Amino acid sequence: MGVRQSGGGKQGDRSPVIASVDLAAVIAGDRSARAAFVDAHARLVHAVVVRTLRHHATEVVDATVEDLFAECFVAMFDRDARRLRQWTARCSLASWVRLVATSTVIDHLRRTRPPSEEGIERLPDGQAPLLELLVRAEDHLRVRAALARLAEADRELLVAMFVDEESVASLTSRLGIATGALYTRKNRAIERLKAAFEELGES
Repeated sequence: MGVRQSGGGKQGDRSPVIASVDLAAVIAGDRSARAAFVDAHARLVHAVVVRTLRHHATEVVDATVEDLFAECFVAMFDRDARRLRQWTARCSLASWVRLVATSTVIDHLRRTRPPSEEGIERLPDGQAPLLELLVRAEDHLRVRAALARLAEADRELLVAMFVDEESVASLTSRLGIATGALYTRKNRAIERLKAAFEELGES
C-alpha cells in the first residue's frame, strides 16, 4: 500500500499541488492534511461529477453537483480512509481519486433511480467506472488479475460490453435474455469486479 503521492502514473496527473499532499497524514485523519487534499483534488473531482452525470443523461443541477462533490470526499475519508489506503503507487493518486469519484456518482444514481426497464434505458450503460478500469486504467496487470478472479460468465460479459463494445441488442439476442436481465447481470458482475479489486488492494 502506498501512503505518499510518489509521482507514479501519467505525467498529466502530477500537478505540484497534488504531488505535495501528505497522504499518510490524510489517512491518519489530520484535519489540515485533509483540507489540503480536498483543495488539491477539488477541480478533478468536480469535473468527474459533472462528466459522469452528463454521461448518464442526468440533468446537471448545481445543488446535486455540490452534494456529490462532498459525497466523493466523504467516500474517500470514510472508514479510516479505507478507499485511500487501497491506493498503490502503481497508478497515480489522481487516477485513483478519479475512479473513486466516478464510482461514488454511479452509486448515487443507482440509489436514486430504482432499476426498471425505463430506468435502465435512461441510465445508458453504467460504463464510467468500468471504462476507467478497462480502458483508462494505468495498471493493466491488476485489471487482468481482478478479471481472472471472476467466474467465466461474468468475465466474458464484462469483456463483451466494455472491451469489445458489443451492443445490448446483440448481447440479449446471443444470450437469449431480456434487456433488464442483461443489466442485472452486468451490475452484479461489476460489483464482483469491484470486490476483486478491493481484495487485490488488501493482499
